[in-house]
Amino acid sequence: MDKLPKGLRDNKDAMAEAIENNVRKTIVDENPFNPKYFDQMSTLLEELIKQRREKHLIIKSIYKKSVNWPKY
Repeated sequence: MDKLPKGLRDNKDAMAEAIENNVRKTIVDENPFNPKYFDQMSTLLEELIKQRREKHLIIKSIYKKSVNWPKY
């Protein structure tokens, strides 16, 4: 991880998107050689991306609600 650019190391969302893009590229490149396997991998990747985005939205929603909480 030390070899990654500072912008990726310090930003978990950017790192997740870079990993997603690299995996997607591998799936696209390798799909013609083993379509059944890489179609399944594509489906799994889409599910992981969906889960990551939903988690991000939930965390963002909680944060927005907490900003409006009364201050003590």
